[in-house]
Amino acid sequence: MRVRLLLPILGFVLLAGLAPAQGCFLSAGFNRNDAQAGFMFDLVATNPNGVDITGFVVHLDSGLYDIDVYERAGSHIGFELSSAGWNLVGSATNLISNGNDHPTELPISMSVSIPSGATHAFYIVITNQTTGMWGILGTGFSNLWVSNGDLDMLEGTGGPIFGGTVNSVWNGIIRYNVTGVPAQYQTNSFGAHMDIDEAITYACQVGVSNKDVVNCGGVTLPASGTLSLRTGNSGQAWELVTSPDPTKPLGAGALPIPGGIVNLDGALVVNWTFNNGGLIPLLLPFVSGFPGALSAGFTVNYEFTSATNVTAQGVITDPASIAGYTLTQANELHVGTAAGLPSFPGPTGDDTRVTVNFADPPLCWAQNGLDFYGTTYTQLHVESNGRVLFGTPPSSLFFTLFQPADLLSGAGSVGMWADLNPSPQTGFGSVQITFSSPFINVDYVNIQSFGEPGVLHNYQVQFDTSPGSGIISINGLQGIVPDPEVGQVDDAWLGISAGATLGLPATDPGTVVSPGPLPGFAPTGGAVQGPVLNPRDMLYDYVNGVAGVPSVLNTVSNGTASVTFIPDGMGNYLWFGQ
Repeated sequence: MRVRLLLPILGFVLLAGLAPAQGCFLSAGFNRNDAQAGFMFDLVATNPNGVDITGFVVHLDSGLYDIDVYERAGSHIGFELSSAGWNLVGSATNLISNGNDHPTELPISMSVSIPSGATHAFYIVITNQTTGMWGILGTGFSNLWVSNGDLDMLEGTGGPIFGGTVNSVWNGIIRYNVTGVPAQYQTNSFGAHMDIDEAITYACQVGVSNKDVVNCGGVTLPASGTLSLRTGNSGQAWELVTSPDPTKPLGAGALPIPGGIVNLDGALVVNWTFNNGGLIPLLLPFVSGFPGALSAGFTVNYEFTSATNVTAQGVITDPASIAGYTLTQANELHVGTAAGLPSFPGPTGDDTRVTVNFADPPLCWAQNGLDFYGTTYTQLHVESNGRVLFGTPPSSLFFTLFQPADLLSGAGSVGMWADLNPSPQTGFGSVQITFSSPFINVDYVNIQSFGEPGVLHNYQVQFDTSPGSGIISINGLQGIVPDPEVGQVDDAWLGISAGATLGLPATDPGTVVSPGPLPGFAPTGGAVQGPVLNPRDMLYDYVNGVAGVPSVLNTVSNGTASVTFIPDGMGNYLWFGQ
């Protein structure tokens, strides 16, 4: 094994607002598409001991906010439009948001107990603006949104202050403690902070960073990241210990001491690592204890070239502690090996495209390539408008589909071609390109139709890289939703086309404008359809958008969940819907 610790790359300017010790947490997510003044939601305690809600992390647009938090026993349903019966927990004024896609800690101290099995409602609302807090449109009031064994969070209501009517789910993190259960893990504090790759350890859950050494096509890409150690008290001394063993929670090997909880296995800790101390830590000042360190902390890069496990925890002298020192959180780093990177960034924004060299380093997903209409390719061209291309893609990225004939020439393609607009920056989904052997998956997740707010599509284009397979599937078709055709009139094409990759333009087997899709694109009991008489025939379903008339592909309205294309040995594909 080769490991390198590189010189510090970043000095810390520490503020008086280092994160407080953290309890347990439940994340509602930060995937946003609904901005409101506030959100009501219900929590159900499922832990037999009950839980105590201790705080919230919110998702805010950039700005300066005043925020109130309210609570009431029971559900919020029926109490959305009046403040009667709601109890003010606390207020935050002049709160500076960390901006879109970044968590903002809500500095309101609280402890709201929820007995086991009970439901309790919360309302988090901006009072100095009419919008700015993020959520995501829901699927039904009081539907279960997320659960972790201690808490259930139900879908709630968004809208203006005590005026919400929209089924929406608040974005953020719920902080809590299990009632009567002491902390299992040491957490970071103002006086002592350590992290590996910014992993956070909570009172009931250790922070873990997972990395891979990639061995791809004879090239080794090290697993790399950062380790940070810092304090809010300048001029203190520090030491940090590492171990190959996993952390131990309180009651299962952890050792409580005056300065915190030692979560490393003491039996395996023989040396304090960074300053070369023995069984007793060798505490040295930050200013001279590590090359380039500042008076309050440092960050170093690490690299591993083979699989390994490392657990780390620090100790820092602390004038505010009775013990004279404070322990940092412990983190675990698990380094494995992989034949290639597991993912590739998808296109973002309107009319964009990325090229994925899936056969070469650093991906190496299918080094022998993929077969498409009898030709082997080593690249995919993934477009934001819903299709995946083979061969030479067109220079224009604009969605210009007005009839299926637009796919007869040029690059071969597969997917659902429509006017889509993936934009993670504004909360309207993402295109995710991943490999889970033997499949290359292109997932369109919560993608908005262009000009149609709230019209969000979810589906997948999948390629089987198994030798000799050539199977292509379009999955999750029931995640394609009707387009109201109000803000924008959009056609949609679903299927596969050789384009001009066979040396001649593809052919159109006939009009299949919905309703009336190609047989097999509707449920047929899984029966294989075909063979195709013309090896260049497109296999597709098509809908022509009409202003003011909601439209959806007939394949989708007929209940088809997926369409699979199997090479027929004669230059085209058999297909079936199911």
